[in-house]
Amino acid sequence: MEGKDDTKIWGRFYLQKQEESPAKFGRPGRPGLYLTNPDNSDKLVLAEQDFSASQTWRWANNMLLCDTEKVLDIDGNFKAGQGAPPHGGENQKFCPFQIICPMTEKEYCFIGRLAEQDVQRDRLFLTVPEEGQACLETVDSSHLFAKNMTNTIDMCWKFEFRQREMKEEKRRETESPTKGESAEQEAASKLDDTKEGKKEEATLGDFMGVMGGLMAAFAPPEQGEEIQKQFQQMGEAIGPMFEGLAQASGALDMAPYQWVEMETDEMPENALAAGKDQSEICNVFVGRAEVDGEPCVGKVHNGTRYYGVIMMEKRVTSEPFSVLCVDPSANMEWVEYKNGELPDGVVIGGTNGTNFYVGRGIVGNQLIPGMVYGGDEKPYQLHALYDGKVNTMTAFEVLVVQTEGDMNDEKAQTMGDILDEIESIEATIESEEEKCKREIASLEEKNKKEMEKLKQELKIKRKELKDGVSVKYS
Repeated sequence: MEGKDDTKIWGRFYLQKQEESPAKFGRPGRPGLYLTNPDNSDKLVLAEQDFSASQTWRWANNMLLCDTEKVLDIDGNFKAGQGAPPHGGENQKFCPFQIICPMTEKEYCFIGRLAEQDVQRDRLFLTVPEEGQACLETVDSSHLFAKNMTNTIDMCWKFEFRQREMKEEKRRETESPTKGESAEQEAASKLDDTKEGKKEEATLGDFMGVMGGLMAAFAPPEQGEEIQKQFQQMGEAIGPMFEGLAQASGALDMAPYQWVEMETDEMPENALAAGKDQSEICNVFVGRAEVDGEPCVGKVHNGTRYYGVIMMEKRVTSEPFSVLCVDPSANMEWVEYKNGELPDGVVIGGTNGTNFYVGRGIVGNQLIPGMVYGGDEKPYQLHALYDGKVNTMTAFEVLVVQTEGDMNDEKAQTMGDILDEIESIEATIESEEEKCKREIASLEEKNKKEMEKLKQELKIKRKELKDGVSVKYS
C-alpha cells in the first residue's frame, strides 16, 4: 500500500494451518488459523491471526523458536509443546520438509525431526488438532516421495503448514501505541485503506489513460490531444477483454463440491446421497478412503463407513475417510457413460497417478455409488462396494456438478477460447507497445532537433551581443 514500509523481517514468519475462506454459495466462511503459543503457557494451539509474538516464528540452529522466547520441544511419547528456553538438545531439533503443489504452485511444509531429515522411509511430523494436544505422527514414505504431490497435499492435510513471511508493518501494528499515536495510526489506517481501495479499482483502461497523458505531455500541443484520445480508445477496447478473463478465472476457482473428512458416524453437512440400498430414497453416500497411502473407493450406508481393498469390502476402523459434499445451489446431473468418453465437469474422486471419478451403477438390483477408473487408453470401469466385495461394471453413470453460472451463461468460454483470446490480447499489447516506442522515439528526435535549433539561435544571439559590446567600447 502507498505510504507504508514493506521492509521484511528476514527469517520471521507465521505458520498458517488453515487459509481464510469467504462465505459463498450460502455456506458460511471459515477463519484463517495459525500455529500459536499462547502467552504464559507451554501449549501449541491453532488460533485466528492476531500478528502477535505468540504467532511469530523463526528457524535458528535447526530449532523452531517462537517470539515468546520458547522453542518447539517433544517428549518421549512424541507429544509436542513449547519447552524451556532453547538448549539445542535432540528433542528440540527440527527441520521443514518442503512441498510445492504442481497445480497451484503454492508451497507447503511439514515440520519433522532433524534426525530423520535424510531417511527414505516413513517419518514423524508435527500435527496440531483444533482440539487436543499437539504431537508427532507418522507420514507414509509413499506420500513423502510420491511423483504426484497433489495427492500428498490432499491426503496429508493435517500435517501441512504454509510459511507466511512477516512484514515490519504488521509488527508495528501489534506494538502498544500511546494514546496520541493510536489516533494517528487509526487515521493513517483509514487513509491507507482508501488508497488501497482506489488502487484495487484501477483498470487497464485507467493505465492506458495515464500512458496517453504521459505521451501527450511530451508531444507538441497540436498533437497531444489526438494522442490522448487514441490511448483512451485503446483502453476502452482492451479493458473489457481482461475483465472477461478475470471473471472466467474467478468462476474456475469456485468449486461447487469438496471432500470433507468424516472421522465418526456423524455425516458432514451437504454430504451427497447417491445410491439406494433396499430403500426408496437415496441412503448410500459417496466416500473415499486411504489405505497404505493410496486412495480407494468408499461409501457410507446406515452410518457405517466402508472401503474397498484387494477387491474386498471392509469397515473403516482407523483409515482416513472422507465423503463428497455438494453445494445445494450447484447444478448436479448423473450422465450415462457411453462411447468411451467422460463428459465435461465430471467430479474428480482423487488421483493415483491418473484421475478417477465419481460414478454409480446397478449391483444386485441396487443403485450403488463408487469410483470410475481408467483412461490412458484403458477402458473406464466403475468400482462399487456391495455384498462384501468390490464389484466392477462397464455400464454406469458419472456425476457432473456445475455452478449456476456455468449452466446459464451461454457465452461461457472454453479454455481454448480463453487461450486464443490471451494470445490476441498479447499480440495487441505487443503491437501497441511497439507503436508507442516508435512515437516516443519520433517525439524525442523531434524535440532533440528543436533543442539543437534553439541552442544554435542562442549561440548566435550571444555572439551578436558580444560583437555589439566590442564595437561600442572600441
